[in-house]
Amino acid sequence: MKLVNKLMMGWLVLGFIFWIFYLAAVEFKYQFIYYLFIILFVGIPIWIYRERIKYSLRNWKRGNLAKFLILGYGFVLFEEIFAALFNHLSEGFNPVLYLGRIGQFWALNIIIFTGFYLGWYFLLKKFQYSYTEIFFTAGTWGLIAERVIYNLFSNPLYVLFLAPVMIFVYGIMITFPMLSIPLEGRRRLNPFLKFLLSLLVIFIFSVVPLLLLQLLRTNFPWAFPPVSFVPM
Repeated sequence: MKLVNKLMMGWLVLGFIFWIFYLAAVEFKYQFIYYLFIILFVGIPIWIYRERIKYSLRNWKRGNLAKFLILGYGFVLFEEIFAALFNHLSEGFNPVLYLGRIGQFWALNIIIFTGFYLGWYFLLKKFQYSYTEIFFTAGTWGLIAERVIYNLFSNPLYVLFLAPVMIFVYGIMITFPMLSIPLEGRRRLNPFLKFLLSLLVIFIFSVVPLLLLQLLRTNFPWAFPPVSFVPM
């Protein structure tokens, strides 16, 4: 696992170098600054203090499911403040509009991440995982959820350099919940089969929330971010 971690970190650094150059020399996009911000200013401090965080969360006197969901949804509400900000900056900056954008991003992502967190809680109760497996499997789900993987053949360079960034962003999304509960799953599976099963389970848990989101965005588009920010 240490080798996997080193390889993934190297890939992430490569992705960072490419996108910083792209933003500086080709096309500046505020939206991409969000990913850099979350990894550098949220992900790195979490990594540095992970043992203290784990100790505090494990000693928080709440039921495992309650802790898992509170931390998951809480992190969504926190990071979407910045997602809304960096998307809104492309419109200029208007404090009133920005507050509205925060509410829209909250509404969207609370629904989107419901399947993600419920699926993971189910998996962690059933199967044996390491923290590395959880982090990078969650990250791989991010490639699917953000439609990055769909560009694999049409724009392979885009996928090559964006994939590690997206993997780490979604890995960060699961970090607080996974550190908060003991990994009690007992059933062992072949790592590759477990990886595929994990993605399938998260997809199954996400079907109803995504159908609900599609219905709500169609009938109440004003309650969610514009499709120019988050395509339907």
